[in-house]
Amino acid sequence: MEVAGELGVGYVACTAEATPTMQNSPVYENVVAEVGTSCASPPSDPGAGVTRLWLDPGIGFGKTVEHNWELLAHCDFFVELARQFDAGVLIGTSRKSFLAHRPRAPRVEQRLEGSIRPSMAMLQGVSMVRVT
Repeated sequence: MEVAGELGVGYVACTAEATPTMQNSPVYENVVAEVGTSCASPPSDPGAGVTRLWLDPGIGFGKTVEHNWELLAHCDFFVELARQFDAGVLIGTSRKSFLAHRPRAPRVEQRLEGSIRPSMAMLQGVSMVRVT
């Protein structure tokens, strides 16, 4: 965050399990609530010079396929949470493997459509999406 402040750019605060296990047995009782609690603790001082703060619920990082789809279904929750910090929400799906786990799932190299589809999160108030 210090570097972002020095450069006068925005900063993305991402969340993941304390010890990320990626997709290897992540455990959440309620993924939306628990990730929300983690997002509710962004840096208290975004740092001098940081132009904008975004909260990222960490799609794909320490989440199962079901967790990822559940988080995407509740983008509006994260948007409301981010407003408390005058922040935006960033959703990054970028051809991640969970996108292949849906009816008529495409092969890995054909995930572009699946990466763009979660961009519909912007209709829920998400201010930035990351796709490649």
